[in-house]
This record gives sequence, structure tokens and C-alpha cells, in this order.
Amino acid sequence: MFLRLLVFFVLGGTTLVSQAEVREELKDKFAAGLLILDKDAKRPVKTARRGVRVVSAIKLVGCASNAMGKCDAEADYRVYFPDGALSSHIEHAELWKDKAPVPGEVVTGAVLGITTSLTDPVGKYRIEATVRDLVSGQTIELSQVFTVIK
Repeated sequence: MFLRLLVFFVLGGTTLVSQAEVREELKDKFAAGLLILDKDAKRPVKTARRGVRVVSAIKLVGCASNAMGKCDAEADYRVYFPDGALSSHIEHAELWKDKAPVPGEVVTGAVLGITTSLTDPVGKYRIEATVRDLVSGQTIELSQVFTVIK
């Protein structure tokens, strides 16, 4: 249930649970979500035109704190063309290397802009992210798809 709550909370969906209930449900859990947003990073999208940027954002909760009270989380991104070939990748992108968030607080980690060229193929592009909490040693695999149209 906590992941469903996280999705509703992160996307600003209408739900009967309060922010306090979400925090309580997630307070002792490491969780992350991968969102595909419009070029202004305001609304979730499922499609984008060639040449128009989309934004991939990782939302994070439950990052463990080290002896200095700081969280240390990173992600590897991979973007795949519709035929499954690797388009691009980024390793060790910084998600959160600051004071650990309040237990249950959802924070935005890395944000990645993705723009297809006018000659890139149309179809379903897949974004994958490996999210790591370097303090606790926990890892989460995430994946999202968006469709590029003419």
C-alpha cells in the first residue's frame, strides 16, 4: 500500500489519505518512484513529440543517514530506443547528499531532461534507473515508458 500512497502523494492525486498518513506509512521504508513529466516538470506525460523535451524525475523517501546525519543516494540512468538499443546512460548521478529528510518526507532527487532529435524513431522509449542508498546499501530498480510521436 505504501507505494500506491507514494504515487498519489508524488503526483498530487486526489486521495482520501493525508500527507501525515503518507509520512507515517513511509517513515521506516526506503522507496523511490520514477516520473516522466512535461518540459516544465509540472505534469506527468505519456507521450512527447520529436524534438520536445521531457523530464525524468526520481522521487525518494526513507534515505538512511550516516554518522553526520546526511543521506547519500545516487542513481544510474539508462534510456532505450524503441528497438531496445541503448540511447544514453548516466552513472552515479547524485540524488541526495544532504541532511537526511524527515522520516516519511518525499523529496525530489535527480532530474534528467530528455530530448529526442527530429530524426529519432517514433515509438516507446524506456527509461530505467537503479537507485542506491549508499548508507544502508539498499537498491531499487525503476522503469518507465513514454511514447515519442511525430
